[in-house]
Amino acid sequence: MLCRSASELSSHISELLEISAVDGVSSEKSRLLAPVITLLKEKEAQLAQLADDLGSPFLLFIVGMGKFGKSTLLNALAGSRLAAMDVLPKTWKIDIYEAAEPGAHVTIRFRDGSSGSYTVEEASIFLAEEERKREQSEHLIFQKFREESAKLPDSSAEAREELQRYLKEKYLYISPVSEVHWPCQRRGLLTSFRLVDTPGLWQDYLPDDMRASLSDYYHKADGVIWVLDAQKISARKPRELMEGLQKALDRIGKRTGNVVAVLNRIDTVASADPRSVERVVEEAYRLFGDLFSEIVPVSALQALKAIETGDDELLSQSGLKRLLDVLERHFKRNAARLQRESKLTGATQILRDVKIVVAEYKNRLDADDSQRLALKAEFEENLKRMEKSLADMVISAIAMHRDAARARIEVLAEQLIDAPSNEEKKRILTEIVGGNELNAIMNNCLTRAKQIISEFSAFWVSRSAMSEFKYLPSTYTADLRPVSASPVLDANAFSFDISSEVFGLGTLISLLGGVLLGPVGFVAGAVASMLGVSRTFVKLMRLPGTKEKLYSELQRITYEAQNALMEVLRKSVTEISNCVSQTREFSFASLHCVTENLPALRQCLESIKAQQLPRLEPISISIRRVILEGRKENAIAGS
Repeated sequence: MLCRSASELSSHISELLEISAVDGVSSEKSRLLAPVITLLKEKEAQLAQLADDLGSPFLLFIVGMGKFGKSTLLNALAGSRLAAMDVLPKTWKIDIYEAAEPGAHVTIRFRDGSSGSYTVEEASIFLAEEERKREQSEHLIFQKFREESAKLPDSSAEAREELQRYLKEKYLYISPVSEVHWPCQRRGLLTSFRLVDTPGLWQDYLPDDMRASLSDYYHKADGVIWVLDAQKISARKPRELMEGLQKALDRIGKRTGNVVAVLNRIDTVASADPRSVERVVEEAYRLFGDLFSEIVPVSALQALKAIETGDDELLSQSGLKRLLDVLERHFKRNAARLQRESKLTGATQILRDVKIVVAEYKNRLDADDSQRLALKAEFEENLKRMEKSLADMVISAIAMHRDAARARIEVLAEQLIDAPSNEEKKRILTEIVGGNELNAIMNNCLTRAKQIISEFSAFWVSRSAMSEFKYLPSTYTADLRPVSASPVLDANAFSFDISSEVFGLGTLISLLGGVLLGPVGFVAGAVASMLGVSRTFVKLMRLPGTKEKLYSELQRITYEAQNALMEVLRKSVTEISNCVSQTREFSFASLHCVTENLPALRQCLESIKAQQLPRLEPISISIRRVILEGRKENAIAGS
C-alpha cells in the first residue's frame, strides 16, 4: 500500500515536471507550481521512508507545546544525557537516538530521501553550519526588510506582509536536513525503542514556516509521549493548556490514538500539597481523557537525577517506573500492530497534506487563469477602441483638409488657367493642395498617435504582468517578464512630402496639361481666335475640366496620405497586441505553465486529489472509553 502510494505520487510528479518545463519556462521559474512540485517530492520521499521503516525498531516521539522538560524526559528514558536541554534550534529536523555498536556513524537524512554517513564530530560541525546558514539568512532578511519597506509606495500592512514573504522566499535558508540518527549505548528504553526529540518544533512563538513542518515529522511516529505541564493544571489554567494543545493537535490532524500523555513536573505539585497530585490527575483525565491512551504523572528531572546518582527511592518517587510499565504494556507488546497502523495512518496524513496543498494550488491556478482571460478580453476591447480612435482622428483630420482644399479649388481654379507659366501653375497647385498644411496635419497626427500609443502600451504591459503578489510593485517580479520593450510609434517609418514624386505635383501638372495646354486646349484657342470668341468663353470651356482633374487628384493625394499613415498605425497596434499578449502569457507561465498545458495540468491535479487514501478501522469509542476509565484508576492509584 505504501509503496503503491509513493509510486503513484511519483508518476504525478513526473507529469507535473513535464507540464511545467515547456517552451523555455522551466519548473524553477514556475514560481507557484515549483514549490508544489518540491513538496510533492518530499512527500514521496516520506512515503518511501515509511515503507522502509516498517522493519525498524519502534519510533517513540517525545513532544509537547512548550518547555515542559521533553529533552529531560528523553534523557531519563534513555538512561543517560543524550539530548541538549533548553536548546531551541533553528533548523527543521528531528533527532533520533537509537542503539548502535560503539564507533557507529551518525546518519543524516535529507528531505529528498537521500542520506549521508558522518562521524559524530563531522555531523556536529555540519549541523552547526546549517544553524549558522539559517541564522545568517534570517539576519539578511531583517536587514533587507528594513531597507525595502522604506521604499514601498504602498506602506499598508498587506504590502509589508507580502514583502516579508517575498524576502523569505528569496533569502531564507531552508536546511535540506530532515532527521539525524545518533548512535547510542544500548541501555534504558533504547533496548527496545528509538527515541525522538523534537526540540523547538512545537513552540507557539516559532515562525509559521517552522510550525508548518510539524506534520512533516509527526507522521513518522509509531508511538508518542505527549508532555503536559502539571503546574498549569494545578494552577487552574486548563483553558490555556487546552488552547495550546488544541493548536498543536490541529497541526497534526488530531491524531492521538497512539499517544500516552505525561504530566511532567508533578514534583512541584506534590511539594505544595501531596494530596493535590490526585486532584491534578483527575482533572487531566477530565480534560484530556478522550485524547490520550493514558496519562502518567512524572518528574523527569527527579528521574534523571535518580539515574545519575543511583537513588532508587527518588527513581520510584519520580514516576518513571510507572511510565515504563505503561510504555511496555501500550507500545512494546503491540509494537508490530502499532507500527503497521502508524505507518498507514502516517501515509494517510501525508496524502491528506498533499491533497490540501494541491487543492489550494488549484484554486490559485483557476483564479489566475480567470484573471488572465479577463485581462485578455479587457485589453482586446480597449485595443479596438484605441485603434478606432486613432483611425477616426486621421480620417477627420484628412477630411477637414480635403474640404478646405476643395474650397480653394473653387477660388483658385480660374487663376490656375490664367497662370502665364508652369512655375506659376505649380505654385498655385501647391497652394490649392496645401502641401505644407498637409505635412503639418500628418506630423500632428503622428505626434498625437505616438503619445496615445506610448501611454496605452505602458499601461497595459504593466497591467498584464501577472504576479503572485497583490500589493508589491511590479519591480519585484520584473524578472518574470519577456525581454522586450513596450512598442512606441516609429515616426521615421512614415514620411509624407507633398512635393515628392509619390504624391507628384509634376504628375498633377501633366494631367492638367490635357486641359490647360493639351490638344483640346490648343484647338479651343485656335477656334476661339478664328471666330473671335472672347477669352472669357475659353476659360469657361476649360474650367469644368480643370476642377474635375483637381478634385480627382486631391482625392488621390489625401487618400494615399491617409493610407500611408494608417498603415504605420496598424503596425504599431499589432506590435502593442503582441507585446502585451507576450507579457500576459509569459508571466502566467512563469507562475504556472504555458496555457497550452493547462488542461493537462488540471487533469493531473484532479488525479492527485482523487488518489486513494489507506484505510484503517477505528477502535470502537465505547470500548475505548471503558479502557480509559480503567487506566485512569490505575494512574491515580500509582500516583
